[in-house]
Amino acid sequence: MSRLIALALAVAACGNQRAAPDAASVASGAPAPAPNTAALEARLGKLEHTVDKLVAAIDKSLGPVEPDPATVYSVPLDARDPVEGPTDAAATLVVGFELMDAYSATVAPVVAQVLAKHPADVRVVWKYLPIHGAPAIGAGLIACGAAKQNKWPAVRAALIARLFTGTPPVPHPELASYEQLRPIAIQAGLDGARLDADRTTCEPWFAATKAIFEPIGIHTTPALFLNGRHVGGARDLQSLDGLVSTAIATAKGQAAGFYQREVVDAGVKRVVGRFE
Repeated sequence: MSRLIALALAVAACGNQRAAPDAASVASGAPAPAPNTAALEARLGKLEHTVDKLVAAIDKSLGPVEPDPATVYSVPLDARDPVEGPTDAAATLVVGFELMDAYSATVAPVVAQVLAKHPADVRVVWKYLPIHGAPAIGAGLIACGAAKQNKWPAVRAALIARLFTGTPPVPHPELASYEQLRPIAIQAGLDGARLDADRTTCEPWFAATKAIFEPIGIHTTPALFLNGRHVGGARDLQSLDGLVSTAIATAKGQAAGFYQREVVDAGVKRVVGRFE
Protein backbone atom coordinates (compact mmCIF):
# COMPACT_ATOMS: atom_id res chain seq x y z
CA MET A 1 0.00 0.00 0.00
CA SER A 2 2.88 2.36 0.69
CA ARG A 3 3.91 1.99 -2.97
CA LEU A 4 0.42 3.03 -4.03
CA ILE A 5 0.66 6.11 -1.84
CA ALA A 6 4.04 7.03 -3.30
CA LEU A 7 2.67 6.56 -6.81
CA ALA A 8 -0.40 8.68 -6.08
CA LEU A 9 1.75 11.46 -4.67
CA ALA A 10 4.05 11.35 -7.69
CA VAL A 11 1.14 11.54 -10.09
CA ALA A 12 -0.33 14.42 -8.12
CA ALA A 13 2.96 16.28 -8.31
CA CYS A 14 3.23 15.72 -12.04
CA GLY A 15 -0.38 16.75 -12.58
CA ASN A 16 0.30 20.04 -10.86
CA GLN A 17 3.04 20.99 -13.32
CA ARG A 18 2.48 22.80 -16.61
CA ALA A 19 2.88 20.75 -19.80
CA ALA A 20 5.85 21.71 -21.99
CA PRO A 21 4.93 23.37 -25.34
CA ASP A 22 5.28 21.14 -28.41
CA ALA A 23 7.96 21.74 -31.10
CA ALA A 24 5.50 23.20 -33.65
CA SER A 25 4.32 25.85 -31.23
CA VAL A 26 7.88 26.84 -30.47
CA ALA A 27 8.86 27.02 -34.17
CA SER A 28 5.87 29.16 -35.15
CA GLY A 29 6.27 31.48 -32.22
CA ALA A 30 2.69 30.82 -31.17
CA PRO A 31 2.03 31.18 -27.43
CA ALA A 32 1.77 27.97 -25.45
CA PRO A 33 -1.81 27.03 -24.56
CA ALA A 34 -2.85 28.09 -21.09
CA PRO A 35 -3.08 25.20 -18.65
CA ASN A 36 -6.54 24.05 -17.64
CA THR A 37 -6.19 25.07 -13.99
CA ALA A 38 -9.65 23.93 -12.99
CA ALA A 39 -9.08 20.46 -14.45
CA LEU A 40 -5.69 20.16 -12.76
CA GLU A 41 -7.13 21.20 -9.40
CA ALA A 42 -9.99 18.72 -9.77
CA ARG A 43 -7.53 15.95 -10.61
CA LEU A 44 -5.31 16.86 -7.69
CA GLY A 45 -8.30 16.89 -5.34
CA LYS A 46 -9.30 13.42 -6.53
CA LEU A 47 -5.78 12.11 -5.99
CA GLU A 48 -5.61 13.64 -2.51
CA HIS A 49 -8.93 12.00 -1.67
CA THR A 50 -7.56 8.65 -2.86
CA VAL A 51 -4.40 9.09 -0.77
CA ASP A 52 -6.49 9.94 2.31
CA LYS A 53 -8.50 6.73 1.83
CA LEU A 54 -5.29 4.71 1.45
CA VAL A 55 -3.82 6.23 4.61
CA ALA A 56 -7.02 5.49 6.55
CA ALA A 57 -6.99 1.89 5.29
CA ILE A 58 -3.37 1.40 6.34
CA ASP A 59 -4.01 2.87 9.79
CA LYS A 60 -7.02 0.59 10.24
CA SER A 61 -5.03 -2.43 9.11
CA LEU A 62 -2.03 -1.74 11.36
CA GLY A 63 -4.01 -0.53 14.38
CA PRO A 64 -3.42 2.54 16.56
CA VAL A 65 0.02 4.14 16.65
CA GLU A 66 1.86 3.18 19.83
CA PRO A 67 3.79 5.64 22.01
CA ASP A 68 7.49 6.07 21.33
CA PRO A 69 9.51 4.71 24.30
CA ALA A 70 12.12 7.45 23.82
CA THR A 71 9.56 10.27 24.14
CA VAL A 72 8.43 11.89 27.40
CA TYR A 73 4.63 12.14 27.29
CA SER A 74 2.46 14.43 29.35
CA VAL A 75 0.58 12.17 31.79
CA PRO A 76 -1.24 14.43 34.25
CA LEU A 77 -2.51 13.05 37.53
CA ASP A 78 -6.11 13.07 38.74
CA ALA A 79 -7.31 13.49 42.31
CA ARG A 80 -9.29 10.25 41.88
CA ASP A 81 -6.21 8.20 40.94
CA PRO A 82 -5.10 5.78 43.67
CA VAL A 83 -1.58 6.83 44.68
CA GLU A 84 1.11 5.01 46.66
CA GLY A 85 4.43 6.51 47.69
CA PRO A 86 5.69 10.02 48.43
CA THR A 87 4.64 13.04 46.38
CA ASP A 88 8.26 14.16 45.91
CA ALA A 89 9.52 10.75 44.72
CA ALA A 90 12.22 10.82 42.05
CA ALA A 91 10.37 8.25 39.93
CA THR A 92 6.64 8.36 39.20
CA LEU A 93 5.26 5.14 37.72
CA VAL A 94 1.83 5.59 36.17
CA VAL A 95 -0.01 2.29 35.72
CA GLY A 96 -2.96 2.13 33.35
CA PHE A 97 -4.93 -0.89 34.57
CA GLU A 98 -8.28 -2.62 34.68
CA LEU A 99 -9.62 -5.11 37.22
CA MET A 100 -11.04 -7.45 34.59
CA ASP A 101 -7.72 -7.66 32.77
CA ALA A 102 -5.59 -10.68 33.66
CA TYR A 103 -2.38 -8.91 32.63
CA SER A 104 -3.17 -6.03 34.99
CA ALA A 105 -3.69 -8.57 37.76
CA THR A 106 -0.28 -10.07 36.94
CA VAL A 107 1.60 -6.77 36.92
CA ALA A 108 0.04 -5.45 40.17
CA PRO A 109 2.17 -7.57 42.55
CA VAL A 110 5.29 -6.76 40.51
CA VAL A 111 4.61 -3.04 40.90
CA ALA A 112 4.00 -3.57 44.63
CA GLN A 113 7.40 -5.27 44.99
CA VAL A 114 9.17 -2.42 43.18
CA LEU A 115 7.47 0.10 45.46
CA ALA A 116 8.47 -1.91 48.54
CA LYS A 117 12.08 -1.94 47.35
CA HIS A 118 12.20 1.85 46.81
CA PRO A 119 9.69 3.29 49.31
CA ALA A 120 11.28 6.75 49.45
CA ASP A 121 11.98 7.17 45.75
CA VAL A 122 8.96 5.72 43.88
CA ARG A 123 5.41 6.97 43.56
CA VAL A 124 2.88 4.70 41.86
CA VAL A 125 -0.22 6.25 40.32
CA TRP A 126 -3.01 3.92 39.17
CA LYS A 127 -5.29 5.03 36.33
CA TYR A 128 -8.36 2.96 35.53
CA LEU A 129 -9.15 2.24 31.87
CA PRO A 130 -12.21 -0.05 31.57
CA ILE A 131 -11.35 -1.74 28.28
CA HIS A 132 -13.91 -4.51 28.91
CA GLY A 133 -16.77 -2.07 29.29
CA ALA A 134 -19.63 -2.63 31.73
CA PRO A 135 -18.17 -5.73 33.48
CA ALA A 136 -15.20 -3.63 34.63
CA ILE A 137 -17.12 -0.60 35.91
CA GLY A 138 -18.07 -1.92 39.36
CA ALA A 139 -14.47 -2.70 40.28
CA GLY A 140 -13.39 0.68 38.96
CA LEU A 141 -15.87 2.49 41.19
CA ILE A 142 -14.53 0.54 44.18
CA ALA A 143 -10.96 1.47 43.20
CA CYS A 144 -11.86 5.16 43.05
CA GLY A 145 -13.63 4.98 46.41
CA ALA A 146 -10.64 3.21 47.94
CA ALA A 147 -8.36 6.02 46.72
CA LYS A 148 -10.58 8.62 48.39
CA GLN A 149 -10.39 6.70 51.68
CA ASN A 150 -6.64 5.97 51.42
CA LYS A 151 -7.23 2.21 51.48
CA TRP A 152 -6.22 1.29 47.96
CA PRO A 153 -3.47 -1.35 48.56
CA ALA A 154 -5.65 -3.51 50.82
CA VAL A 155 -8.71 -3.10 48.61
CA ARG A 156 -6.74 -3.86 45.44
CA ALA A 157 -5.48 -7.12 46.94
CA ALA A 158 -8.99 -8.07 48.05
CA LEU A 159 -10.51 -7.31 44.64
CA ILE A 160 -7.85 -9.27 42.75
CA ALA A 161 -8.32 -12.24 45.10
CA ARG A 162 -12.05 -12.08 44.44
CA LEU A 163 -12.00 -11.54 40.69
CA PHE A 164 -9.20 -13.88 39.58
CA THR A 165 -8.31 -17.51 40.14
CA GLY A 166 -5.47 -19.71 38.98
CA THR A 167 -2.07 -19.14 37.42
CA PRO A 168 -2.09 -17.43 35.01
CA PRO A 169 -5.03 -15.55 36.51
CA VAL A 170 -8.47 -16.14 35.00
CA PRO A 171 -10.99 -13.29 35.42
CA HIS A 172 -14.52 -13.83 36.71
CA PRO A 173 -16.74 -11.03 35.34
CA GLU A 174 -19.82 -12.77 36.76
CA LEU A 175 -18.59 -11.70 40.22
CA ALA A 176 -17.72 -8.12 39.31
CA SER A 177 -20.83 -6.00 39.85
CA TYR A 178 -20.64 -3.11 42.29
CA GLU A 179 -23.19 -4.80 44.54
CA GLN A 180 -21.16 -8.01 44.63
CA LEU A 181 -17.85 -6.26 45.30
CA ARG A 182 -19.13 -3.77 47.88
CA PRO A 183 -19.03 -6.27 50.82
CA ILE A 184 -15.50 -7.28 49.80
CA ALA A 185 -14.42 -3.65 49.86
CA ILE A 186 -16.01 -3.03 53.25
CA GLN A 187 -14.33 -6.11 54.66
CA ALA A 188 -11.01 -4.71 53.35
CA GLY A 189 -11.55 -1.51 55.32
CA LEU A 190 -13.78 0.85 53.35
CA ASP A 191 -16.64 2.83 54.83
CA GLY A 192 -19.69 1.65 52.90
CA ALA A 193 -21.68 4.89 53.22
CA ARG A 194 -18.75 6.97 51.94
CA LEU A 195 -18.17 4.48 49.15
CA ASP A 196 -21.78 4.81 47.97
CA ALA A 197 -21.68 8.60 48.23
CA ASP A 198 -18.51 8.78 46.12
CA ARG A 199 -20.01 6.91 43.15
CA THR A 200 -21.25 10.12 41.53
CA THR A 201 -17.83 11.76 41.50
CA CYS A 202 -16.06 8.51 40.60
CA GLU A 203 -18.05 7.68 37.47
CA PRO A 204 -16.47 10.46 35.30
CA TRP A 205 -13.00 9.20 36.26
CA PHE A 206 -13.00 6.58 33.50
CA ALA A 207 -13.66 9.13 30.76
CA ALA A 208 -10.96 11.39 32.21
CA THR A 209 -8.44 8.55 32.09
CA LYS A 210 -9.39 7.73 28.50
CA ALA A 211 -8.99 11.37 27.50
CA ILE A 212 -5.41 11.32 28.82
CA PHE A 213 -4.37 7.95 27.41
CA GLU A 214 -5.91 7.82 23.93
CA PRO A 215 -4.00 10.81 22.48
CA ILE A 216 -0.70 9.25 23.60
CA GLY A 217 -1.49 5.90 22.02
CA ILE A 218 -2.87 3.86 24.92
CA HIS A 219 -5.99 1.81 24.22
CA THR A 220 -5.38 -1.28 26.33
CA THR A 221 -4.02 -2.35 29.71
CA PRO A 222 -1.68 -2.64 31.46
CA ALA A 223 0.21 0.45 30.30
CA LEU A 224 3.21 1.68 32.27
CA PHE A 225 4.73 5.16 32.06
CA LEU A 226 7.87 5.90 34.05
CA ASN A 227 8.49 9.64 34.44
CA GLY A 228 6.49 10.08 31.25
CA ARG A 229 8.23 7.42 29.15
CA HIS A 230 6.24 4.42 28.01
CA VAL A 231 7.89 1.25 29.32
CA GLY A 232 5.38 -1.22 27.95
CA GLY A 233 2.74 -3.38 29.60
CA ALA A 234 3.29 -6.46 31.74
CA ARG A 235 6.84 -6.56 33.12
CA ASP A 236 8.78 -8.99 35.26
CA LEU A 237 10.30 -7.74 38.50
CA GLN A 238 13.89 -7.66 37.29
CA SER A 239 13.25 -5.62 34.14
CA LEU A 240 10.85 -3.16 35.79
CA ASP A 241 13.13 -2.66 38.80
CA GLY A 242 16.06 -1.97 36.48
CA LEU A 243 14.11 0.72 34.65
CA VAL A 244 12.93 2.25 37.91
CA SER A 245 16.44 2.29 39.37
CA THR A 246 17.70 4.14 36.29
CA ALA A 247 14.87 6.68 36.51
CA ILE A 248 15.62 7.29 40.18
CA ALA A 249 19.31 7.86 39.49
CA THR A 250 18.48 10.27 36.66
CA ALA A 251 15.91 12.39 38.49
CA LYS A 252 17.01 12.19 42.12
CA GLY A 253 18.12 15.47 43.62
CA GLN A 254 16.31 17.65 41.10
CA ALA A 255 14.19 20.51 42.34
CA ALA A 256 10.77 19.86 43.82
CA GLY A 257 7.99 19.62 41.27
CA PHE A 258 10.06 17.56 38.84
CA TYR A 259 7.15 15.47 37.57
CA GLN A 260 4.82 18.41 37.05
CA ARG A 261 7.51 20.50 35.38
CA GLU A 262 9.35 17.95 33.26
CA VAL A 263 6.56 15.49 32.47
CA VAL A 264 3.13 17.09 32.72
CA ASP A 265 4.08 20.59 31.53
CA ALA A 266 6.91 19.78 29.11
CA GLY A 267 5.81 16.34 27.89
CA VAL A 268 4.36 15.54 24.47
CA LYS A 269 0.56 15.40 24.48
CA ARG A 270 -0.06 13.05 21.56
CA VAL A 271 1.64 10.39 19.49
CA VAL A 272 2.95 11.28 16.06
CA GLY A 273 0.96 9.68 13.24
CA ARG A 274 2.56 7.29 10.75
CA PHE A 275 2.39 9.78 7.88
CA GLU A 276 3.21 13.00 9.72
